[in-house]
Amino acid sequence: GIDIPFLVVSGTIGEDVAVTMMKAGANDYLMKNNLNRLPPAVERELREAQVRRGRKLAEKELEETNRRLKDALEEVKKTQSQIVRQERLNALEQMAGGITHDFNNMLVPVLGYSELMLSDPAVLNRHDDAKKFLTAIYMAANDGRELVKRLRGFYRPDEVLETEEVDLAKLIEESVSLAEPRWKLQARANGAAVNLFTDIGELPAVSCNRSQIREVLINLIFNAADAMPNGGILTMSVENLL
Repeated sequence: GIDIPFLVVSGTIGEDVAVTMMKAGANDYLMKNNLNRLPPAVERELREAQVRRGRKLAEKELEETNRRLKDALEEVKKTQSQIVRQERLNALEQMAGGITHDFNNMLVPVLGYSELMLSDPAVLNRHDDAKKFLTAIYMAANDGRELVKRLRGFYRPDEVLETEEVDLAKLIEESVSLAEPRWKLQARANGAAVNLFTDIGELPAVSCNRSQIREVLINLIFNAADAMPNGGILTMSVENLL
């Protein structure tokens, strides 16, 4: 494994032996009666040996660089994954206040009509009133179930990426509904008003991950609302360019 130039100088061996020695690793063969070739042969082989050493050093440095790049890439992937998880947690945290407000609103008819019927059982004999109260309770409970379903769909583990045919128009409306408590109530709390409009044309069904697309849309809404501290108009426009 030592790269030292090897020159054969002889006056007796034949050409066949010289060829065999060259195949075995000798760099050159010189006859004793023609030693004028020796100095340039030595200089040539030293230069080529230096070139080979330089090439090996460059290859070693390249391997080390590739290893460092690979390690850096793995670190970037880990950091990116952490950022994505943190963004999701931030989005959930931002929506928590609005979702709580929505749940409280949904519980108002449930608690109110339930308390009314418990305090005045005679209401149950008035079938029209009883039906009206029970219908209101049912609708409020169903709205709560849909809100929970949307919230569960918003945050699903990364390990399972499921795709399905999705109605984009409906998905956009769901995203607006889920994000509304935060951007609307936050704007009002700041003494401003944000009006959100949707401009959705005819869209084909798209195969995608519903949860991740909804997450993107909600973050777009949040970012746009945050960019309008004094209020304004937020328009979500979608069109088919195909």
